[in-house]
Amino acid sequence: MSIEIGKYSYLNEPYSSGWYNNACLITGEKPVVKIGRYTSIGKNCQFILTQHNYKKISTCPDLGDIFCRDNIVIGNDVWLGMNVTILDNTTIGDGAVIGAGSVVSGAIPPYAIAVGNPAKIIKYRFSPDEIEKLCESKWWELEKGTLQSLGINTTNVAEFLERLQDYKLPLKKEEWRASTL
Repeated sequence: MSIEIGKYSYLNEPYSSGWYNNACLITGEKPVVKIGRYTSIGKNCQFILTQHNYKKISTCPDLGDIFCRDNIVIGNDVWLGMNVTILDNTTIGDGAVIGAGSVVSGAIPPYAIAVGNPAKIIKYRFSPDEIEKLCESKWWELEKGTLQSLGINTTNVAEFLERLQDYKLPLKKEEWRASTL
């Protein structure tokens, strides 16, 4: 098991992996926890990457099969509160917020707020149109200083996206020029 953590993200310690050395994906590879950029993960988070085969007589890993269904993928700008448990084969979309103490399995869409055991979506951070535009913008690919100069610390999504588009427009012209040479 390994953890790949994106730039500007942090994973507060302690955390645990809930992985045994011989549990692997169907491909034979060791499972991975992939964490995007600008993601904040609170203390005591658990990444559960091992399943016990409860259909066998014994569930003990030393006597039977253990396995991992798939990797854990956590998007960009995700906030996981303290004491969150994430099961294998889970994807948490960009911009999502997971409330403290939640147990997450399956897929959480971008910019959703999910809480509880099992985690349920209670609302979304922004409108569907704003979420679509934020996801398309991929603002998390930019550096921290650039984002701060564009006013990332705002509640006005439309204004931020407009400044971001104005910033990217000269870049697109430069890319076009380079491709025509």
